[in-house]
Amino acid sequence: MTHQTKLKSFILAAAVSLGLATGAFAQNASTTAPAPAKDERSGGQLGAAFAGVSFDYLRLDDGPPSAARGFTFTVNQPLNAGFDAKFDYDYAKASASGVSARQETALASLVAFETSNWGRSYVQVGAGYAWIRGGGVSDNSFEFLVGVGAEFQAARALTLTPYLNFVRQTGANESRYDLGVKATYRLTKEWDLTAKVQQDFVRHSSDATVFSLGVAYRY
Repeated sequence: MTHQTKLKSFILAAAVSLGLATGAFAQNASTTAPAPAKDERSGGQLGAAFAGVSFDYLRLDDGPPSAARGFTFTVNQPLNAGFDAKFDYDYAKASASGVSARQETALASLVAFETSNWGRSYVQVGAGYAWIRGGGVSDNSFEFLVGVGAEFQAARALTLTPYLNFVRQTGANESRYDLGVKATYRLTKEWDLTAKVQQDFVRHSSDATVFSLGVAYRY
């Protein structure tokens, strides 16, 4: 009888020990199992901190001049969730018959966006100033912008963003609609390659088609 009691106690102790060891192993495995690696080449530029520059070619419909060249410098800084602060500086220069003209624009914007299962939609509101010089004449104007767009993850490292902007320069009495699409290809975790095609419909001035190619650094 004593022998059977000792055997039962031994079996019970062994079972309890095995259960504790199994639980400890499972808990340790769950805490040390590595999380799935994040795809560092996915994701668009909404909600990202970056600085970029693009080189622009503008084909003017009513020449001369028939073309202008310049660049755009952009800084984007995330604020609270769903909001970005954005700054753009544009420079463009055109010449014809020995006379050159240039325009510079500095614009600060607030971008509000919402994430859905298909991508991100956004609204942009901005204000700034424009300087125009050429042919011995200079002018400047307050400028504001209202825009809407949507960012789609078209492929693993590629996002496409169609957009529509309304731009108003009050001093020049000029209104413009910008209809375009921007492509962003994420080369690495830090570097993006960007391209843009945009059609400008301008009141009281020449319409234009804009082609841009640039890079952006995420910080």
